Formats: sequence, C-alpha cells, structure tokens
Amino acid sequence: VEEQEGDKIITGKLTDESGEHCYAIQAGVPDLIPYEKLTGAEWQMWQDHLDGFQARREERLKAPHKIVNKLGKKSKPQGAFAQFTGITEGALLDIVCGHRKFRFNFDSHRVKYYAIDPIMLQEVDDFLFVRGLAEYIPFKDDRFTDVVVLSAMDHFRNLDDFFKEVIRVLEPAGKLHILQSVHEVKGPVTAVKALTHFIKDAMEDRQTKIKNP
Repeated sequence: VEEQEGDKIITGKLTDESGEHCYAIQAGVPDLIPYEKLTGAEWQMWQDHLDGFQARREERLKAPHKIVNKLGKKSKPQGAFAQFTGITEGALLDIVCGHRKFRFNFDSHRVKYYAIDPIMLQEVDDFLFVRGLAEYIPFKDDRFTDVVVLSAMDHFRNLDDFFKEVIRVLEPAGKLHILQSVHEVKGPVTAVKALTHFIKDAMEDRQTKIKNP
C-alpha cells in the first residue's frame, strides 16, 4: 500500500498468492491487464487503438461543453435492451462498460454489478470496477449469472478467446447478452446517422492526434 483512504487502497500493488504476478493499483482501480501476454503486431495495433480511445475520454473530461464532446454523450443507457435481457437478480458482469450508465437499469439490491474496461475510467465507489480485457477476464470460474457486452465486440482482438472466457466465468445456467451496433446505410436516415458517427470520430481523432500519433 502506497496511499490509502480509510479501507480503500488508492495506489499500491496487488500480488497473487504465489507471489509470481503483481498488478498496479491506480486511483483505487486494480489494473489486471496481462501485458506480458499481449505480444505481436496485432496487439500493438490494439494498443494504438486503445491509446486513441483513452485520449478521447480524457479530452471529454477536460472539455465537456465542446460540441464534439456533447455528441459523444448522446448514448443512452439502453433501457429497452436491459428489459429484453430479463435480468432481475444475480451477479452481472459488464464487459467494456464505457460510461457505466447501463447499471442504472437494475435494482442494485438484487443485481450485483461488476465491470471491466481496458481504459481507466473515473473513480467510482458504488460498484466493482477493474481494468481488464474481454479475452482475459480477471474473475474466477462460475462467478456470474449474466454477462453483457454493449456495442463493443468490434473492438475485441480475439473473439474465440472472448467466448471461451465468458463460458468459464458464467455459471452453468448463466447467460451472455450482446448488443452490437451496425452502421449500415439503408436510406437517408441511416445515411445521416452514419455520417454523424463518422464526423464525430474524425473530429475526436483530430483532437487527440498529438497524444495518439
């Protein structure tokens, strides 16, 4: 422990029982990404992609009133999809949780919400969040009743590893719920949506170009 507030460790290190693996804790969040396994050109490309997303989020936090950042906040908590999942109780893992608003669709007394994301998020205290990857989920076997992935599968590096990990951490009767956006142009309305999405990404890329060459 390097810094602590009450029972919460702000900065320090987390070591497993064997003492072989050590993970950093920053801003109260354990970083459980297995960097030693992320080798090769494919993972380097993923890291560059991740750096871009990290820079975008930091830019949004610094200037929330900018138009480009307001466009990035138009996402909704997906209430209809939450109702579709039928989740009313249990342990829920949100993989690549992003803005984390999805948890507000559930009764916190009946649904225990956990979340992982490869990008460091703002500090939160009302649920368990760790930095982690979909391909290397840092939780024990049979840990969750439900796993959700909201519009994030297109950012995964290895879908086979992701599905294997989901099967491992789900209870035998557990369920995987996937919502994936597809930007397909079929008429003027979808064309406008696709163009808006493209412009927003292009503007954010330009803002973060120095941070992510």
